[in-house]
Amino acid sequence: MFLRGPGFVRKEWQDAFLKAYVEEPGSVLTPLSALSHQMSGLDEDLNTDHFWLHPAGGIRGVSVKQPEEGMVEMSLPLGANRKDFDFAWDLMRLGVKHGAQPSDEERDSLTMEDAEIEEISRQQLDFYWSTLISRVGEGFTLPVGGFLALKVQPEDGAGGVEGLEAILVERMNRYSTAYVATLMIERGGTEERILSNYGQIPSLIHERARFIATQGEGGAVIEELIPADHFYATLGPRVEPLGEWTYVPAIDFSAEPELVETLRGRTGMQGIPKPSIVTQPTQQGFTDEEWDLLGRAPCLVFILVAAADGGIDRKEIASFGSILQKQDDGLSPVFSRILDYTRNNLEAILEAITKSALAAPECLLRIGLLLKSERISRQEALMVAVRLCELGKAIASASGGGLFGFGSKISKQEAQALSFLEQLLINCAMPSNER
Repeated sequence: MFLRGPGFVRKEWQDAFLKAYVEEPGSVLTPLSALSHQMSGLDEDLNTDHFWLHPAGGIRGVSVKQPEEGMVEMSLPLGANRKDFDFAWDLMRLGVKHGAQPSDEERDSLTMEDAEIEEISRQQLDFYWSTLISRVGEGFTLPVGGFLALKVQPEDGAGGVEGLEAILVERMNRYSTAYVATLMIERGGTEERILSNYGQIPSLIHERARFIATQGEGGAVIEELIPADHFYATLGPRVEPLGEWTYVPAIDFSAEPELVETLRGRTGMQGIPKPSIVTQPTQQGFTDEEWDLLGRAPCLVFILVAAADGGIDRKEIASFGSILQKQDDGLSPVFSRILDYTRNNLEAILEAITKSALAAPECLLRIGLLLKSERISRQEALMVAVRLCELGKAIASASGGGLFGFGSKISKQEAQALSFLEQLLINCAMPSNER
């Protein structure tokens, strides 16, 4: 399903969508689920190349791609249900109101009577679900929005297509109303812990959380942090793994004192208060001030490269945030800590850099000297340098035209910035006899 044409202005469609679905949610036929609001960035700029929207009562939602300025492409994946279909048609009609020219087939569909649309949707859904039910005996997972892995077990197919759909709708209803727990970093002495809060309400907790902080109406239920593996093992079948996320249902700890005692049996970081802010990572060998500088490295690379051929706008900042989320640590503990710090403090770091009297190249030179200082191994220093240079290339590809490099080329100015970055960081991190 496409929205495009000479009269279609994507920004106007986006503004109309936000007004109808976010500012005035009661004015639309198919409301969005809470999960869509929490994970799709609806309070931020939607001018990104790819995002996901999930209607209340839906299963897999609608994938929205915006490969170029005058085009929006929407797709319904296998396992979509009627709510997903209705929502896609709502988005299509909204686009037509704002100048989009659908294909002949889509135009005919949009002018059909409700009964005709109902029949076409039924036929498409029958095909989708007959395909799905033919695979259910194998057991598999359905990716939902790139966030969750919705499990389909062989026994789920016992009730046929209708039974399977009802099961998946019930699961997604639970997951989509859960609170997406925030990741935080807390440190004590020379140690750090990545943790999430669990407030006795249905929650989705990311796998990066290694500790759980329990909260109740009167404050902390258990004063110490609970190792995540112990927390999940104690709750047993009540928790549901969903790929990178784990679903934890509402649990009233006041009604289960034995459960609380079991959870209390293995806690960590005793005496450290529950965190209210994200703090910088720490590692033996660097001072707090040096770690603060290292933690700014990805943002400094972004400013150096993205601003090489002009200013930096909100679109590029949003793209940078998405690129950061896709980075892995490259088997480098130091770079992993740098990534965590940047992801959790992105806006504050960018604001601090813009107010600093030091330019990005000078700050990066200081980072290069830290990598050269031999307070971490040569191999580790080189890993960090290489990963920062790779990050710079990803940023250059994204900023060259269209988010994430659709039809883009790295400009001459960006190439020069990348060359400077490589010479600076690689030369500092690599011993002279190995260059």
